Amino acid sequence: MPKHRVKLLQCPNCQTPLPNAENFCPTCGQENHEIIRPASHLWTELMGNIFNVDSRFFHTIKALFFSPGKLTREYNAGKRKYYLPPIRIYLLASVLFFLAQSVAMKLSNEQLTEIKKEFLDNPSDSTNINLFNKKIRMTKLEMLELSQYKREALDSFLITHDVEPTFFNRVIVRQGSKAVNGQINGLSETFQQFLSFGMFLFMPIFGLLLMLFYRKQKRFYVEHLIFSIHLHSIGFFIFTLNTLLGFLPLSIIHYFTNIFGIILFAYFLFSLKYIYQESWAKTIFKLLGLSIIYGIISSIGLTVIALLALFVF
Repeated sequence: MPKHRVKLLQCPNCQTPLPNAENFCPTCGQENHEIIRPASHLWTELMGNIFNVDSRFFHTIKALFFSPGKLTREYNAGKRKYYLPPIRIYLLASVLFFLAQSVAMKLSNEQLTEIKKEFLDNPSDSTNINLFNKKIRMTKLEMLELSQYKREALDSFLITHDVEPTFFNRVIVRQGSKAVNGQINGLSETFQQFLSFGMFLFMPIFGLLLMLFYRKQKRFYVEHLIFSIHLHSIGFFIFTLNTLLGFLPLSIIHYFTNIFGIILFAYFLFSLKYIYQESWAKTIFKLLGLSIIYGIISSIGLTVIALLALFVF
């Protein structure tokens, strides 16, 4: 949609004369057009910008979802006019994912009250808290009170239950008690904040793995990084869709989770084949290798993130 702009004869920012109605001020670089205009002009320009973005958006989504690897190959070949930048796609996908996760995991005030009430109504009932290699069995009343224990009292409690009073054991027990006391949403939010940062770090790591597995192709690291960004983006979109099905019965959710897992695995396979153009045997072999190594790295990363979130919240 064309933009109809009124040119000025003087820059409103630095007052430089613009006798030839230049598009930009040669002194300060500000675009030359009238700012105060009728609402209809603003509306026309706004709609033009929206439709321009939407056109690139739909081209990008179509290539990303329905042609595994095409978006990466096109972008690395310099064909970028009709597609959104990779990092913008990733930001959109990650925002949608964490927004969906936040809504799905957040408990209402009524639910938090009900959890605490269940503990208060049955204070002598036993409950378990899992440590790294041991379970502590305690009463529900003790579970509620642990967050208020000073270090000496907490250490004594752990020793009484045949648990070594290490730093991590103290953190898990104390923070678990805080969660039961109504702060579980805080734990969830903190975990998601760390996870969003962690996932941003996982992408370049996966790019390095791709560079290692395909080192004979002599590609630049940034080419592998672009593929990593696109792959993580499609993963976020799929996980978001899976999260949005949370209202369904668990048996059906597990069914869809398995389907989405197969789809993502197949997407990864066809993307590798399309981008790197190797035989199916080599592609499958490298797919398995990448999946195992990245799975180990991400598992360690997620464990560290969970511990950090537990410690900080």
